[in-house]
Amino acid sequence: MLWEHGVRGGRLSMNRLVDITSTTVAKIFGLYPRKGSIAPGFDADLVIFDPNRAFTFGTDTSLMNVDYDVFDGQTVAGSPRTTLCRGTVVYDDGRILTKPGHGRFVKRSLFDPATHGEPAPRETTTAS
Repeated sequence: MLWEHGVRGGRLSMNRLVDITSTTVAKIFGLYPRKGSIAPGFDADLVIFDPNRAFTFGTDTSLMNVDYDVFDGQTVAGSPRTTLCRGTVVYDDGRILTKPGHGRFVKRSLFDPATHGEPAPRETTTAS
């Protein structure tokens, strides 16, 4: 929906979409920069997204264990093709390829909401 009504609708750039759905979320939850950025030494969690692939929302296309979809029947352009987690393909063309337990707990750091997720500065004391 963000791709269809944001980027395709001219309200968001592709870069801004990535920022608000990855980088900013990782900062808010105290996971940045390990999550929400692509650089050596960080987790390699990536989505390969096809901006032109049609996708129709519905319970039959949802990977959630619910019996409804608020967007049921709506078709949009753009959908994920492949998802990689720590370098392993976990989702490909509508199929989940990993088994339960593949995920891993990632400890959050403390953060200051006033700085939008940037780590809070540590208090230091100086001798006088």
